[in-house]
Amino acid sequence: MLKNIISFVFVLLFVSGFTQELGTFTDSRDGYSYKTVTFKLDDDGSGLDRQRIWFAENLRYNANDSHCYRDLEPYCEKFGRLYTYTSALESCPEGWRVPTATDWFELFALYGGIHKAGNIIKEDGESNLNLQYAGFTRPDGHFHGVGIEGYYWDSEEVSAKDSGLIIIHDGTGEIYHGKSGKTTRNATRCIKNHEY
Repeated sequence: MLKNIISFVFVLLFVSGFTQELGTFTDSRDGYSYKTVTFKLDDDGSGLDRQRIWFAENLRYNANDSHCYRDLEPYCEKFGRLYTYTSALESCPEGWRVPTATDWFELFALYGGIHKAGNIIKEDGESNLNLQYAGFTRPDGHFHGVGIEGYYWDSEEVSAKDSGLIIIHDGTGEIYHGKSGKTTRNATRCIKNHEY
């Protein structure tokens, strides 16, 4: 938790202005074209990479340990697939990865932080990221939360059994950072590889 707070403070100190561009990326593995959003952060004189490119759709690559909500294809078409932690880490296309907690908090800081950014990053928000209420699947196979809650992996390994999770809920602009068991299946976004 302290690591997340330190990362968030770091992000607040170094994120000021930015511009945004929309684009597409085609996954050569299955030919699916994803909408993308590029955030070009103002140059701070550090010489560090100041561009972040995010998928603007949930990952839908058909990987091992992934499935559609309720195992029904129309849910995959709308919400993408749900992945275990390990499957998520292995499923972003080459050159892309699951976002770190720092990547997520840096993104939230662009829109006022975790207490304000929720509605902006959700579907139809001005960020064009369109995070959805894709729900999740418990290890016992029960499905929950579609249309009400969205659970997104970050790459942080909290313990041998748990990993970091970004959570959004219908009806609130708050964003939550929690943890989930690695065998729970959650939605995944990909971010293009970059250096901090």
